[in-house]
Amino acid sequence: MTAVLAADRLSYSYPGSPPVFSELSLEVSQGAALAVLGPNGGGKTTLLRLLCGGLRPTAGQVMLHGRPLGYGRAALSEFRTQVQFVHQDPDDQLFAATVGQDVSFGPLNLGLRPAAVAARVTAALEDMEIVPLVEQPTHLLSFGQRKRVAIAGALALRPVVLILDEPTAGLDPAGTEALLSTLRRLGAGGTTIIASTHDVDFAHRWADDVAIIARGALHSGPADRLLTDSDLLRDASLRPAWGPAVGRVLRAVGGLPPTAPDPRSPEEVLGVEPETRP
Repeated sequence: MTAVLAADRLSYSYPGSPPVFSELSLEVSQGAALAVLGPNGGGKTTLLRLLCGGLRPTAGQVMLHGRPLGYGRAALSEFRTQVQFVHQDPDDQLFAATVGQDVSFGPLNLGLRPAAVAARVTAALEDMEIVPLVEQPTHLLSFGQRKRVAIAGALALRPVVLILDEPTAGLDPAGTEALLSTLRRLGAGGTTIIASTHDVDFAHRWADDVAIIARGALHSGPADRLLTDSDLLRDASLRPAWGPAVGRVLRAVGGLPPTAPDPRSPEEVLGVEPETRP
């Protein structure tokens, strides 16, 4: 089956600098929850910007539904209605006076009728559970709320693929729990999501698959397999995931059946519901 989004032997170098990576390939299937991990400065954000058309590779190509991305103005505009990128810092993305105005910007630029724009804005705000904020000034929102508005603005374009750069950065534990719940709900609705992160525990709890950048090479596969590969994690300057480590200890002392999956959070072990808030 053709991947919805793919990188074929991508190479990229910033001007005057050595290659970030060379001949990197990745396939993302429809409906995937893919976490991209690696050390700081290892190329996670560069890869995401290549996948969304924000950077042009030195060599190789990006493909959507098997078709190579063109870098002319019209081709990029069409591509970006289907592949949306959300910045790590929402203040790099939000610019309108109110939440409703900001989320409506993309649909308005598509030339949709007012009723269609309103429907998309409402649906995106509902997806992110921020409908009551529609008239709020964006500069008065909390950091976590601004993150949600930035994602809602991307969702209003109804993209095929949603790409998030460090979505948990700057969030407290309750905000992270709320975001996890939202990402799971979007994934269940069929949205393909790619998120970069340095948080191995977040990746273990959310992602089905991971792509780990280590020493300029990309290793991709099921999250449960790669996030228990201690050598690979060490090469990528990542610590082991909490859940698999605790799972091994619990099985050793008879606290977890041999075939049970690894716990994904302390609350799961304790049998309590995590605190969440937008």
